[in-house]
Amino acid sequence: MRGGRREGAGRKPGGVARIDAEARKRALAGGLMPLDFLLSVMRDEDREGNVRLDAAKAAAPYCHARLSSTEVSGPDKGPMQHEHIAVTDEMRARLGRVYCKDEGEILDWAVGGWTVR
Repeated sequence: MRGGRREGAGRKPGGVARIDAEARKRALAGGLMPLDFLLSVMRDEDREGNVRLDAAKAAAPYCHARLSSTEVSGPDKGPMQHEHIAVTDEMRARLGRVYCKDEGEILDWAVGGWTVR
């Protein structure tokens, strides 16, 4: 058995797109498309809530992109490297104002220290 790239091997360009286009034409000719049906069920206020919710869940992947996850890692997929640096007055001055989540306060930096606003 031969491996690798060979002239004329594999799926021909446009073959899947042509088949997909033909299937869409046949579905359109038959009337209501599946996504249109799901959306009409979802919008029908006379139906039960759980039926509408199921229709919305089924239609969602065709209407909205799924968020992708991103993995953050260090070199060669190892742990992230970090270092602690000393915070200077200049850095604090550039930072300016900070919301202190634990205390629910806004802090302003002035030379000499943080003041509660």
